[in-house]
Amino acid sequence: MRTKPENPRVRVQHLRATRCFGQAVPAHDGLAAPRIRSREERVIILEELDFSWTRSDIARAVELWNAGAGLVEIAEQLRGSGGRAQYETLLLLVHLAREGKISERPGGILGN
Repeated sequence: MRTKPENPRVRVQHLRATRCFGQAVPAHDGLAAPRIRSREERVIILEELDFSWTRSDIARAVELWNAGAGLVEIAEQLRGSGGRAQYETLLLLVHLAREGKISERPGGILGN
């Protein structure tokens, strides 16, 4: 199997820590740091989950987060627009936090 050569211009991600869901996470600048891969066989995880989102679903998730809704409620609200698993919704919220679209709040992932 042929692999693509790594891009030599990949920027290293800045590790400015922000608080999210009670844990420090690195800031996301859009490009991940290059990873050194061994030749050991890899396992792809979470293949059954759908990580694609419509812009309206993302806007609704941000709106619900800012209104104090927790993970379960946000996932239930988004089910009406196609049905979302809590795992998918959790990873959306992680993405939004890394992008600076949602911020830490007193109730964290459980809501206010």
